[in-house]
Amino acid sequence: MRKLAILLVAAVCTNVYAAITGTVFDTDGKPIAGAAIRGYAAENSSAMRARILAGKIDREQLAIAQTAENGTFSLDVKNTVAVDVLVDAPSHAHNMIPAVDGDDLGAIVLGPPLSRTLHVTSGGKAVANAIVVSGIDVSRTNAAGEVPAPFSTSAYVVHPDYAISRHSGINGMEVKLVPGVVVRGRVVNAAGPVAHAIVSIGGWPLAESGDDGTFTIAHAPDKWQSISAVRGSDAGSVARPKTGAPEIRIAPAATFAGT
Repeated sequence: MRKLAILLVAAVCTNVYAAITGTVFDTDGKPIAGAAIRGYAAENSSAMRARILAGKIDREQLAIAQTAENGTFSLDVKNTVAVDVLVDAPSHAHNMIPAVDGDDLGAIVLGPPLSRTLHVTSGGKAVANAIVVSGIDVSRTNAAGEVPAPFSTSAYVVHPDYAISRHSGINGMEVKLVPGVVVRGRVVNAAGPVAHAIVSIGGWPLAESGDDGTFTIAHAPDKWQSISAVRGSDAGSVARPKTGAPEIRIAPAATFAGT
């Protein structure tokens, strides 16, 4: 009986981490052979935005596989529980799918490549190397300021020389970046200035406070309405002041949430 119990436990553990599987087809229902399947550790929006602002498009790859002649694949993500799976094949639009280890993703259909192009400009000139973020899909504009239009109707466009811009499909296929405004302020708590707090506008971490609690954001959106700061478990936010520099007072998150 003891041996049987051990075998059953082993079988259950094997099934929990059994790789991610699926089958890739085109829109005509034909299997796609040789499609690249890449797995990346899932990341939350805060980590993703910090990575993007650091100029890092590529994530660390956990595993890679390729579809067989019948379109099937098995991706061993080495027991990483939450995974983003990128399915990519020549002459097809790629697909990024959130998954967990052991998932059977079933039939994955790749459509034709996107024919629409998003143009990123500033002052009538193309902006190269702008990063376009749509969900977990990230790409970079070419020398002509162009990138395939994202599937989603909304996306963010990020460039170190401009304010972050939110693109909506209803606004056409051009994003016009502007330098934005400079925002200077200070982060404090009950004891005084707070160093190394992360300062964000619209959920994007744009600055870190110095030893004296002060910070500078070089390219904040022109119409920003509120600003927040976080250090460890302490957090706080403040509305845009009519005059003067914003002072963000942070406190333990439970206290902050209740105020």
